[in-house]
Amino acid sequence: MGRFREKQLKGKTEAPTTITSTAAAATVTEADSFTKETGLLKGSVSAPESRAMTPSSSMEFVQARKRLLEMEQRQRHILEMERRLQQLHDGFVQAEQEVVEHGEMVSRIRTGTVQGEVYLSAFRQQMKSLKYNTKHRAPLIFASVFGLSSCVPWTGK
Repeated sequence: MGRFREKQLKGKTEAPTTITSTAAAATVTEADSFTKETGLLKGSVSAPESRAMTPSSSMEFVQARKRLLEMEQRQRHILEMERRLQQLHDGFVQAEQEVVEHGEMVSRIRTGTVQGEVYLSAFRQQMKSLKYNTKHRAPLIFASVFGLSSCVPWTGK
């Protein structure tokens, strides 16, 4: 029991029942803790008062409730838009990363293509020279066997 309740009981001659004293002690303790926590006294201006609901106050309540619901709906809408914008941002970041990766790959492919073209042009030149040499090889061999290499007019090329 609180000290306040013990002082009250000392002043009285009759002993209260345990159920009544416990409930009273709890009420006193709750009131004391409310005063300590909030710093408000029962008669102070800041203390909450219970007002009866008048038609104008109920209309104000309905309007305030409606404004609150509208604000909550706007807040949900804003959060949804933020979530969608974040998803869009993530998509652009991922696309940028893929462009960088694929850009390097395209650059490598382009370099390989250029190198392939250079190799093919060199190979074409070799093929032309081999074809030319193959075409004129038989008369050269024949002329060299008979010692006529100085008489063959096309060997000078």
